[in-house]
Amino acid sequence: MDKEIITDELRELVTPITLCEWEDKIFIRTERGVEKIIEEKVQKYKVKWNKKDSNGNYHIPETAEQFNWIDRTGGGKDIDINEDNGRFLVTALYFCALRAYSPSNEKNFDDMMKVLIESPTTKKKNILFNGPSAQNIRLNLRKRLEGLDKYTYLGKAYFKGATPENQYTLDNPPEVVLESFGGEPEKSTIYGTDIYIYRVKIYFPGADSERILSLYKDKEDGNWYIFSNTYMGFIVDIKRPRITMEEASKYIKKVEYMENEQPVINIKEVIRYAQDPDDSNKIVEQPVPQAQIIFTNNGVDVFPNTAAKLAKIDRSSTYGDLDNDKGRFLTIAAYFAALKSWTPQTANEVNKMMELLCESPTTKVLEKRVFDNFSMSFMRDNLTKILVENTPKYKYIGNSYFDGATPYNEYTPTTPLAVTVEDYVYNGIWSDIYQTKIYRVVSRFEGADTERYLSMYQDPFDHQWYIFSDSYKAFISDIKHPIFSEEKVIELYKKKYKHYAKEITYNDADQPKISMNEVDRQYAEKQSDGKISIIDVKIQQVSITFNNGKDILPKNVNDLSKLNRGGNYEIAKSGIIKYDKSEDLGRFITVAAYVAALKKLDKYNYKDGYDMIKYLCESPTSCALGSDVFNQHSQTFIKNNVLDKELIPKHFKYEYLGNSYFDGASRYNNYTPTTPLTITIEDYVYDGIWSSNYNTYIYTMVTRFKGSDFPRLLKIYQDQYDHQWYIFSDSWKGFCVDIKKPMIKSSITPRTDYIAANQPNIFSEEVDGKYVVYNKIKGIDEIKIGKFTQKKITFNTIPSTAADLSKISRQGPLVQKDDEYRNVSDLDNDNGRFMVAALYIAALRAWTPSTAKEVDAMLKILCESPTSKALGAEVYTNHSSQSMTVSMKQNEKYKYLGFSYFDGTSPENGYMSNDNSITIKDYVYDGDWSDNYESKIYTVVVKSSGADTPRLLKVYQDPFDLEWYIFSDSWKSLILDIRKPIKN
Repeated sequence: MDKEIITDELRELVTPITLCEWEDKIFIRTERGVEKIIEEKVQKYKVKWNKKDSNGNYHIPETAEQFNWIDRTGGGKDIDINEDNGRFLVTALYFCALRAYSPSNEKNFDDMMKVLIESPTTKKKNILFNGPSAQNIRLNLRKRLEGLDKYTYLGKAYFKGATPENQYTLDNPPEVVLESFGGEPEKSTIYGTDIYIYRVKIYFPGADSERILSLYKDKEDGNWYIFSNTYMGFIVDIKRPRITMEEASKYIKKVEYMENEQPVINIKEVIRYAQDPDDSNKIVEQPVPQAQIIFTNNGVDVFPNTAAKLAKIDRSSTYGDLDNDKGRFLTIAAYFAALKSWTPQTANEVNKMMELLCESPTTKVLEKRVFDNFSMSFMRDNLTKILVENTPKYKYIGNSYFDGATPYNEYTPTTPLAVTVEDYVYNGIWSDIYQTKIYRVVSRFEGADTERYLSMYQDPFDHQWYIFSDSYKAFISDIKHPIFSEEKVIELYKKKYKHYAKEITYNDADQPKISMNEVDRQYAEKQSDGKISIIDVKIQQVSITFNNGKDILPKNVNDLSKLNRGGNYEIAKSGIIKYDKSEDLGRFITVAAYVAALKKLDKYNYKDGYDMIKYLCESPTSCALGSDVFNQHSQTFIKNNVLDKELIPKHFKYEYLGNSYFDGASRYNNYTPTTPLTITIEDYVYDGIWSSNYNTYIYTMVTRFKGSDFPRLLKIYQDQYDHQWYIFSDSWKGFCVDIKKPMIKSSITPRTDYIAANQPNIFSEEVDGKYVVYNKIKGIDEIKIGKFTQKKITFNTIPSTAADLSKISRQGPLVQKDDEYRNVSDLDNDNGRFMVAALYIAALRAWTPSTAKEVDAMLKILCESPTSKALGAEVYTNHSSQSMTVSMKQNEKYKYLGFSYFDGTSPENGYMSNDNSITIKDYVYDGDWSDNYESKIYTVVVKSSGADTPRLLKVYQDPFDLEWYIFSDSWKSLILDIRKPIKN
């Protein structure tokens, strides 16, 4: 500022005027799905420094002293808020402070901020602009963004006329345009007194959304101040000032390109399809240019395998002239050349090539290192990744993008080397940072089922094309595995197995018998309207018998190698095999062979079983891919889940698992299959799924067996080389899942020594009960009324010890077998299910802290049956006892809980009654079958006089001693809280 300007004149120059004006604002509003153009008047507040000095210059305040010259009361301490412009003035002064910031004089900035933030009210509360708050704003202003220090342009950006395009140059005279946020002020007592917070907003070109500042008028001095730390919202990053040629020029190298060193480019138009810009539901034809870049020029090789050679290729064109541009196509071709040239030995040279392709004058000005050390590591890690049989990806991936390269020729490109690429069907997207459009170029190549895209841009300064950001990474993704020649595959396969299927002459006498028939199945299919339809289909079901006049069940790999697991490969290649009716059905034999391997598994002699599964999993293709399909982890899985896992106490799963898949085997006969050994398998209802790695379809086979209520699925595929069928991946694990436990056997027989005089009296009656039935025709639930058994059990003496309890019979009639060989209790003539509930209530009544152990003994009698003991299940455990103790001691519940279930009790009489009777009734729904307990689990209903809803207890009849027992931990439902007694 000129020294001759006197203070009084300067005071006048730095003091702005504040104007309120109405402006028209047009915007689009959507109402009920319809866009409407809205025009309305908006009140604008303009803070303007409109006075010039004698030299014609305007002056914006730059110090705290100058801030204090300016009246910030908005026209007076008690002026009406509608006429008060102080909050707009203070907002503009905040922008002046931001503009004045300099790292070399941060104290001046701090002093300016103190004027705007520290009011008499905040000073009393010692809320000052210092410490973390001051440090935070300073750190943000010193931040370097995209090659510029933020403070050099942030403050200027809030003034009128400042835009990224003009490097945030202010209009003259300097002016700030603001709006009121509207609405009622927010009342706050954060500073220990009532203050009213108003908000001011600004729209400016440096950001796409408004920014808002909260302010309040201090009651003591009448000045406006910034509220709290809302000033931080204006320190958020804004758009960088547009790069100038002056900034970029130092990074532009002048190169004289030679015509004879340029690749040849042939461009033609191809038709693709795109979304109609006017109708998103419509697909239209879209012509796009397709370019073939040939790396020869008049017979001379111009393939760029070094940075020096790449630098000779001109990737520029007239800026923005896409119709005549070739640079974008040359850039992607050069990138493919870099990938093709990459080896661990040439990595550093290729890194230099990538820097040429990624680092533009724009990125250098922005100090963005696109291809940095992390990028180099990413490229190295991905390109050295093993793709097939100890061969790293870099051996194939670069070649894969060149013309003529396919998985079937191990990605060998034709010569001369050429690349074919094309434009994306959609236009480019503008980038504010790069100040140009970002375009996509597409490569459609044989190494993947979908095209890959490279994003690029034409630098606005040197007009060369560059790779945008890290879009190059898409081309380092995995590709289809190369398909080796059969000779090479045979060589790899024979390193593991001496024989190769196509070289074997199979003996008919060694093959299992196969019988086929069609079965009806259904599958779900989604229709075009989104609805699911159920489709009927007939599929092949095959029974494979391992007897052809002799036992031919395979017991080792040598036996397996004699089985012909081949089939019609042309059918397998179609993706649909479920209609195949030929007798060349190796897929079924493969599943049967796997079951034979499971049958062979033995805890003490597992090698043959492991080897058999490995043989069925490792195909010529998997060997070529270097895939260790059945590995040490696989063996550990079988060891943990089959060999070492007990299915029932002292009996391991492997003893039953393999047998369970054979016909005739069930839990009721200890999984003993019928002979000769036969397994029934069928095709899946859905078609195969293509696997790029295995170059074939993956199918699913199904076996339905008595060991599970659900079918088991095995994924298999026909190998492209030897045409044998193999297990896919680790789908074999699905057959290792637990099966139903074999039927429990026990030497326990029903007791016959109960004394009639010790038994309670039982009165039986039928009562009405409501239950819900789903009406399939109407599609609704309906309430029905039925008759249900209710029994009143009256004790002569209420049992209070385990000895007392053991004298009372809980037996029911002999169980019967239904059509599925399941135990069925004779409920019509049974009292036991009611008795076990009554005895449990007696045990609850007997519980006190001093009798807890005795009651535990009673509960063990009621919970632990011959079946549960045979299963090795301890139903009523120490943890159960602890749960009982905690619950019963809570609020001394034990004093009344057990009593509440007896007839005649209530909270009003302290749950005391002379009636030794308990009323129990059947649940309205039938029981659920339990395979483990060989019985149905039924529910009985007990009413506590201290609860509004009945309590449910699950019980079952043991098939061996015919006594009824409490199922699992359902006893817990009867120890829930009830109302406390009113009378003590």
